[in-house]
Amino acid sequence: MPFVAMAPAVTGTIASSSEYNKVVANVNQLNTTRTKYKMARATGSSSAVSTSVADLPGATVNVTTVETNTEVKVTAVFDIESTNTDIFVGTLVVNGGAAQNGEAHYTGAGGRATVTQQWTVTLPTAATHTLKLRTQKVGALGTMNIYGVHSCILVEGQGIT
Repeated sequence: MPFVAMAPAVTGTIASSSEYNKVVANVNQLNTTRTKYKMARATGSSSAVSTSVADLPGATVNVTTVETNTEVKVTAVFDIESTNTDIFVGTLVVNGGAAQNGEAHYTGAGGRATVTQQWTVTLPTAATHTLKLRTQKVGALGTMNIYGVHSCILVEGQGIT
């Protein structure tokens, strides 16, 4: 929606309702196009990472777009602890589809790390979209945990709510 042209202001005059409505339309347009952020923190203090792909509990964000082909930047933060050399894999899924290209990885014997990953995602329709983080470990040598209180998903984009 383009900005609405307004008449020049004249000192000492009162704006008409038509001019007032143009101001309101412009303010609403600015509000829908500014960058907004939505974040969800994973739940639970600690959960085991399995060799099967699983949703990271609580790390799901729903965003509504007002235009088609809206690009958003998604940042994931995974707090991982491992007792072995298994490989941690963190992925992003949009609207229940296949995992997006790009994965977060961690390998560490007896270590703990905060791993981040970013994706740029195009949301094709003006609708509500679900973005969620998933986890998996490759290998079964020992235990691997993810700490929910320090793990999250952050979505930022223009024109999202």
